Amino acid sequence: MVAVVIIVGAAVGWILLSGRRAKVARAQIEQWANANGLAVVNVQRRLMDRGPFFWNTSQFQGVYYVLVRDPAGQTRALWVRSGRYWGGASETIDIHWA
Repeated sequence: MVAVVIIVGAAVGWILLSGRRAKVARAQIEQWANANGLAVVNVQRRLMDRGPFFWNTSQFQGVYYVLVRDPAGQTRALWVRSGRYWGGASETIDIHWA
């Protein structure tokens, strides 16, 4: 019984932590886009297809496929990686234009 409680507690903690990381990453993406005069159109978290970050991303980092619109109305795609390699939140994000 104790083992079940521990496993369920760990799963709930992991889910809450993942949700917080995604929220922080989304805020970082929005902030970066605004600072560069872009509007975020769509953000997709990528778990399997990590684009240019496939080989050098840890399980603690989030990879996102993002569509942005520039002031001229042109839509562009980019890949964003958030978080540190060894875990924890990061102040910066890695950007790679698609």
